[in-house]
Amino acid sequence: MAKNTNQEQQVTVRTHFMDAEKERIKYISVKEFVKTIKNRASEDARRVYIEGTLAVKDYERYEVVCAICDQIIANSYFTTDGQFKVDSCKKYLLYVSALLNTYTNIRFDENDMLGDFNLLQRYGLIDVIINYIPEAQVAMFDSVLNMKSNDIMTNYYEPHAFVKEQLVKFAPLIHGWIESFLGAAEEMIKDIDVNKIKGLITDEKYNKT
Repeated sequence: MAKNTNQEQQVTVRTHFMDAEKERIKYISVKEFVKTIKNRASEDARRVYIEGTLAVKDYERYEVVCAICDQIIANSYFTTDGQFKVDSCKKYLLYVSALLNTYTNIRFDENDMLGDFNLLQRYGLIDVIINYIPEAQVAMFDSVLNMKSNDIMTNYYEPHAFVKEQLVKFAPLIHGWIESFLGAAEEMIKDIDVNKIKGLITDEKYNKT
């Protein structure tokens, strides 16, 4: 995951996202942000635009981060029909969008997340933006997501793998039991006198009448 290496810029930008100023924060879409960046001719002009536009949250509550990471796991470790299937590429896409949505005023389009991701990636802006987020917050987000990933593998995948392993291990024995049972049943059937069974059914029928 990305690491913060720009402490001076981080301090400058964080002042735009103090609690008392939340209502005055202007949210901006990824597409609008990238479009404006593209029109800046020099790196200095781009930096000035970023620092003048980007607003960064200096802290998010732990329980909120946990809930967000739960959603990332739910949408990248399971298919829509509930089957367990890890999609690491989707997980990274959700990680980037969640990190920016949580800590900055840049917003992904929920109907075009992949398109927004590609725009940011194409112009090398993902790491640039993340570097403005406090390093401790990025580290906490990464740690929670890693813990959630480990939990799902421990709580869901490993028990299923264990059961599957046991089934494979005991399959020959189970197969042998089934064959023995069927063999014994076949021997019993061969020894049955069909005429006696018919007689018993007839007797039972008349006894009831």
